[in-house]
Amino acid sequence: MNTLLLFITLISLAGCANKKNIGESSSTVLETVETSSQYAIENTTEEESQTDELLQGMERTETADTEITDPALSEDAKEIQDIVETFSAAYFSGDVEEIKKYLTDPYDWDIEVYSNPEKSADISVIAINGISDIGNKNVDDICVIAMQYKQSASDDTVQSLTIELIKKSEGWKIQFYGIE
Repeated sequence: MNTLLLFITLISLAGCANKKNIGESSSTVLETVETSSQYAIENTTEEESQTDELLQGMERTETADTEITDPALSEDAKEIQDIVETFSAAYFSGDVEEIKKYLTDPYDWDIEVYSNPEKSADISVIAINGISDIGNKNVDDICVIAMQYKQSASDDTVQSLTIELIKKSEGWKIQFYGIE
């Protein structure tokens, strides 16, 4: 399964690269500057409030590849970034109904959530890799994003929630996701 995921990721990254050496973006050194910034998101429904609480509770550590309000990002990159942040909050909190909103229909895989959602507030996001390489895309184009995180700020292990998105006429949809 990991080999298949790696193969899909490499192929998709090749499709998302904009005249930039894939090795440059994938070998970006994680020179992190820890921040204590929290997300300030205003929504009205209870379901959205739960997702917002998770986003606010997750400590975010930014890298050069991940800037929350980078004006240089394409419209597609901004949309994907919003989807990845909201989807990952739903994933870590175990909110299957919210996850379903972002998936292709039909979705060919099992819908999985974080194995320990009661500990989701401890998640420390390090980087969202692949966003800065996304230009404007056409319908049916595919992009792969890897959200790197630690299960807690003191954890030494970095994991990735890899998300493969496809552009549809109604916007970006997730056609695969999984933990590496």
